[in-house]
This record gives sequence, C-alpha cells and structure tokens, in this order.
Amino acid sequence: MYSGETIAMIAALIHIAAFLLYNKSIFQGKALPNIATWAIWAALSFLNFGSYLDMSGDWVKSILPAVSSLLCVATFFVAVLGGEFSRIGKYDLLALVFGLIAALTWWWFRSATYANLLLQISIGIGFVPTCRSVWRLPETEVPLPWLMWATAYSIGTSVVLSRWRGQWQDLAYYVGCMAMHFVVWMLAIQQPRIKKVLTTVTGALFVVGFLPGLGVAMSGVIFVIGFLPYAVAIVRGDTKPAKASWIIWASLDSITLCGMFVKHTVNGQILGAVIGAWVIVALAFRFGMPGWTMIDKFCLAGAVLGVLLWQTFDAPLLGIATSLSVVFLGSIPTFVSAWRDPSREDKYAWTIFWASCVVAVWAIPSWTIADAGQPLTFFTIETVMMYILYVRRRISV
Repeated sequence: MYSGETIAMIAALIHIAAFLLYNKSIFQGKALPNIATWAIWAALSFLNFGSYLDMSGDWVKSILPAVSSLLCVATFFVAVLGGEFSRIGKYDLLALVFGLIAALTWWWFRSATYANLLLQISIGIGFVPTCRSVWRLPETEVPLPWLMWATAYSIGTSVVLSRWRGQWQDLAYYVGCMAMHFVVWMLAIQQPRIKKVLTTVTGALFVVGFLPGLGVAMSGVIFVIGFLPYAVAIVRGDTKPAKASWIIWASLDSITLCGMFVKHTVNGQILGAVIGAWVIVALAFRFGMPGWTMIDKFCLAGAVLGVLLWQTFDAPLLGIATSLSVVFLGSIPTFVSAWRDPSREDKYAWTIFWASCVVAVWAIPSWTIADAGQPLTFFTIETVMMYILYVRRRISV
C-alpha cells in the first residue's frame, strides 16, 4: 500500500513534468503564454502555498502547492522570454484585487482558511484570460501539459481524502485546480485528436489503477475523463442535456457522497461522479433544454425520500441505499432507449465509465454497503450498457 507521502510525491513529479513540457513548448514556439496571467499566478501561488500550509497544518498535503508555487515563478520568467505581454485586463485586475483581499484577511484576521478560500476565487479569475484566448485560438496552448496538471491535482485530491480530518476547505484548492486545468485542456485539444488522447490516458490510468493504493484515486480520474467527450459535444452544440435530469442525477450522487463521507468510505469514483455531474449541470444551464419528464419526477421524489430517511432515522446508510436504488431505476429508460437504438448513446464515453468501474471494484476495501454499494451499483449500470452497446449491436447486425 502506497503511503500518502509517496502518492503526494507522484503528483508533484507529474506536476514538474508538465511544467517542463510546457516551458519546452514555449521555446519551440508552440505555446504563447500570457505574461500578465503568469505574473498573477506566480504571486498568488506563493500566497496560496503559505495559507494552505497554515490552514491544513499538513506538510504532505502542502507538497503540491509548494512545488506549484516554485514552478509558477520559474514559468513566469520563461514566459517573459518566450511569451506575449498583453495589457492587464479586467480579469487580471480582479484577480489581483481578490489576492490582495486574501493577503489582508490573513494578516488582519489571522485566518489562513478564509485567505486560502479567497485565493481560490482569485486563481479561478486568473484562468479566465487563458480560457478566453484558447476558446478563440485553441492552437495557442499545447493540451498535454494541462491534462498532466489536471491529473496531478486529481491524485492530490486522493491524498487529502486519505489524510482526512474533517477539513472540507482542504479540498477547495485541489478540486478547483483540477477542474480548471481540465477545462483549459478540453478547450485546447483539437477535435480529431480527442479520442486518441483520451484512449491513451485512460489506458495508462487503467493499468496504474491496479497498483496497490492507487485504484481509489485512478477510478475517479478515469470517471471524470469519461465526462469530457460529452462536455465537448455540449459546448459544440452536438447534444443538448436536459437541465432537470442532470440536476437530479447530480443531487443523487451528492447525497451518496455525503452518506459515504459520514461513514468514512469516500472513494475517488463517487467524487469524480459528483464533479462531472455538476459540471454538466453548469453546461446545461447554458446549452441545455428545459422541461421535466416522468422519470425526472420519480428520481426527484427518490432523492427527497433518501434525505428524509437519513434524517428521520439518523442512518446515512439509508440515504446511500435509497439514492443508489433510485440511480439504478432511473437508468432503466436509458437501457431501453439504447436497446432500441444503440446509436443514440456515446459508446466511447460509456467504455471509459466502465473502465473506471472496473478499477473502483478492484479497489473496494471491504464488502459492506458503505464501501461496496456505490462501486457495485455503478459497475452494474455500466456493464449493462456495455452489453447493449457492444453485444446487442453485434446481434442486431
């Protein structure tokens, strides 16, 4: 079993490799980093590291913020040599304002927690210029370093969970950075290369997931990757998600996550499912369709029932069991639809989800409802879909 220190060092090494690759692409003229943005990240990263260490009191959790702060400064100097300088825009100024407020909060109120949470807002604002630039011209950024950074933060999230002491604020930095780096990667990657890159990355993580102690984290990373083809299709207008459906599914997954948290059985897959589902919810509000179906109403009633049972009997296992049961029953219309017309579903995305489930089942620590209920439910759903999309399609042909 790998220790938290070892996993944290693996994340740091991936982070360093991504920075080296990114800087190489600058010198080769393949990337044109925004100097103003990197100046902000260099300054904020040092504040982030100091406040995170003070807040968490844990050097192991703080390894990645420390490495990131040092490399951000190094990359800023590289950007000065090979990047482009844009005037400081409104987002850059807003990020600086939040950074200054965070610094004053830390100094005046002696609160590293509030300072660090404010810094996450500042870091998020600092990403906006890069996202806007890549949205217009995807070739301005090389995708691979951003994917490696996102992977490093995903592994770092598992370190926080493995050393959990009830400090939710410790997750804000890791989860936020993981999501933001995935967004930049998704915007930067060219359409013809998406499946090739995702296949390579998923295959590598699938193999790594069978190493002792890494399955819990890798299943979550793979599950998040499974959402990416769907998210890309939404942004490009190829599909329109139903707002109500995704709000309910995200809520059900969140209830399951809360129940598992209370029982100290949180794994990477359920965390990845919650992150991915709420990202789709956010996209659905911008690109999705309104309206409620009968199955939406049924699932909503099931979510409410799960919360009521949990609160009435003070039994988080009831919340977990009810939510998972409703998730499975809510999948039946998808099974029926895919059975009638398999072409309606993205076989590629479902395959990635199934790979995550295999790793998650392998990593189950004990065969209890709290530990095994969610991985087995997800595995059952994905396996049914794999049969329909692969075996049923072949029989039909």
